[in-house]
Amino acid sequence: MKTINFINKVLLSFVMVGLSAQAQTKDTGIETKQMVENSLELFKQLSNDIALDEEFNYRKELKASRAEQTMFYFRDIKVSKTQLLRYFKRAARSSDNSIQFKTYFLERQLYFINKLDRKTLSGVYDAMRSKTLNGYLDILAVFAATDQIMPTMVRS
Repeated sequence: MKTINFINKVLLSFVMVGLSAQAQTKDTGIETKQMVENSLELFKQLSNDIALDEEFNYRKELKASRAEQTMFYFRDIKVSKTQLLRYFKRAARSSDNSIQFKTYFLERQLYFINKLDRKTLSGVYDAMRSKTLNGYLDILAVFAATDQIMPTMVRS
């Protein structure tokens, strides 16, 4: 009889542990889903801020992000704000337009970039590109082309 009571207690404790673990798993799933949704909103807000800020300063934002240590939780990856800014900068440096900018992320399986609309994506690309060497060279090329056009227009 004592043996049966002991076995019942052991089985009951296993069942309780299993139910407790299952409840924690469900809570974790809900918390994870909310973290992903919150991170997505923060990501969109950050991207909009970068795209709309005429005086965006990459270095200043990078330094601030190191102090904040903000994390973005996406469905398949966890990225810090610092890493995200660096991804933006590398993508802008290695691409010539916003389509290549987006392709940079997709090639590296960073699919969170798909959550941005075209206007925001283009604005982020332009903000980041303008602070790169190639961006400065693009600006110089435009001025050089303008200087070549202007003298011919004056002579006419």
